[in-house]
Amino acid sequence: WIRKAANKGDTMAMNTLAQFYEKGLGGMEKSDLVARQWVRKSAELGKPLGMFNLAMMAKKGQGGEKNPVESAKWMTRAAESGHIEAQHQLGHLYENGTGVEKDTAKAFEWWLKAAKQGERSSQSHVAYCYNHGEGVEPDKAKFQHWITKAAENGHPESQFILGVELVNGKKLEKDVKQGLVWVRKAAEQGIAKAQLEIGKAHISDELTKKNLEEAYYWFSLAKDKIPEAKNALSHISIEIKPDEMLRALERVAKSKEK
Repeated sequence: WIRKAANKGDTMAMNTLAQFYEKGLGGMEKSDLVARQWVRKSAELGKPLGMFNLAMMAKKGQGGEKNPVESAKWMTRAAESGHIEAQHQLGHLYENGTGVEKDTAKAFEWWLKAAKQGERSSQSHVAYCYNHGEGVEPDKAKFQHWITKAAENGHPESQFILGVELVNGKKLEKDVKQGLVWVRKAAEQGIAKAQLEIGKAHISDELTKKNLEEAYYWFSLAKDKIPEAKNALSHISIEIKPDEMLRALERVAKSKEK
């Protein structure tokens, strides 16, 4: 029925059929070439999803040659039609000058459009732009607004950045307690540098209550990615009690099972 609907001009069915060919589902023989043909039909009939999918396939060279210019053309059409992910991706195309002339101001504009629609990665990029003056004038208040939005939407890197800025108080009003809450959220999402910082916070009573079991736990999670965490483990191994170390290692094992 999907093929019948696609043949009758149903653009959503065209995209579904393309996905079937792309992944070899529904008894279809896997074919990126045929998938791209159906995506193109959908795009040419004005379906934003089809435009976006065609742009991505042209960008990757999936089902045909890589074509950055064609990718940018269809990404722009999808973005102008309100497709959120296309707006976010178009920002990257302008950021890198892929298929379009490099333009940080236009990159910012498209990220802002997606950010206003709730796209958390775009919110993070908008915050970065306001923080560093990329494509827009620097603005601390707007940086705080958008980095908080992204963090609240669960963007782990933004949670870490917001947390660090609140702890050090250089760009945002200092709030160590709330800052550590955000760093911990990022750590819980697997951001190794956040795990390192939470571990460091528990080494002494300077930022929060000293807790070597907590420190050992977070350093253990970060140690494979950050040498500093491995070194920190060696230092606190001398001071930590055996039962604290055991509990920390049990928690590490449980975390890795998830």
